[in-house]
Amino acid sequence: RLGIGRHGSSAQRALRACRRMARPTAAENGTPAPPTRDAAIDVLRGWAIIGVVVIHACGLILPAQAYFSAAYYFRWAVPVFICAYAYFAARPPAPGQTAAVIAGRYARLLWPFLFYSVLYAVVLGDARAPDPLATLWRYLRGDGWAGQYFFLILFQLVVLLPWLAGRRIPLAAVALSLAGLVVLLALLPAAWQASPALTAASDRLVVYWLPYALLGIYLRQNRERWLALLARMPRGLALAAWLACPLWLSFTYDPDWPTGPYLLPGVVAVSAAVFVLHPRALDGRSQARWAQPLAGLGRHSLVVFCLNPLCVWALQQTVLATPPAALPFAAAVVLAALLVVAICALCWAAGWLMRRAGWEAVAG
Repeated sequence: RLGIGRHGSSAQRALRACRRMARPTAAENGTPAPPTRDAAIDVLRGWAIIGVVVIHACGLILPAQAYFSAAYYFRWAVPVFICAYAYFAARPPAPGQTAAVIAGRYARLLWPFLFYSVLYAVVLGDARAPDPLATLWRYLRGDGWAGQYFFLILFQLVVLLPWLAGRRIPLAAVALSLAGLVVLLALLPAAWQASPALTAASDRLVVYWLPYALLGIYLRQNRERWLALLARMPRGLALAAWLACPLWLSFTYDPDWPTGPYLLPGVVAVSAAVFVLHPRALDGRSQARWAQPLAGLGRHSLVVFCLNPLCVWALQQTVLATPPAALPFAAAVVLAALLVVAICALCWAAGWLMRRAGWEAVAG
């Protein structure tokens, strides 16, 4: 059985040790700890990973205008993943443990990055490309497969998070960073067209994502106050605002924006609102039976994030190699929704099998 015993191979035991080492310690300076399992964030991440699959897959079925509206509705998904990552990494390491925590977090990221990069290189045929150095460079800069860029962003943030978590982040710093990002993104197209280096770096530079990390850390450090303020808002209103605010992106999207969809100024405000509102919007709902599939996806969003582009590629090579004939709009919406559900279920099942085999390090 692949040499894996009841407790896993020595390599897997080492990976588990790295994962334990990467977890924030309890010896810190008063930052409040959220529950061991935050049901609302699980549901939020489940909804976000569905959005990622919508972005990658629905263009195979939906007409262009409907696809762009749906895809831009979910452009908050990746920024919210950054907020959530920083939120759970906001507990400062114990004295003298900073390097160990950074190393452990790098290990947790490096294994899936390498595993899925090799998988895509083999399946897509890039491993047989005539110029292996050019292919390697393309993969190292995050252009090998959809979603690879996310690891590059986290590789940069991992170094900064322990330092940030050890400081009290003032609300003014968060507000200024988010407002500054909006201004930067509004001015960026002019510099983008004049700077090949900026264009080559694309949306991977940490400066575009650091404000989301600051928001996550601030809300973790001020968790009780945050939840108390949200409690003044009616739950129904919070849910309506939470679901409605991304519609702004659906109605105002610009598919020709030169810097890419995640670097639209409007994405900043919508992403922040979705993360800030989610505890109240999901209050009393995240434990409901209907929310459990979303929470399950959220707990294991890594494998869905990494495998869904492979599912889309497989469809493009087989049953959807020829674009489907024009369908009635309602039928196209239903078919696209079924496709998203099928891809999420297939990726989740693949992750379940990987975890059963002891591959938790790459299955999440």
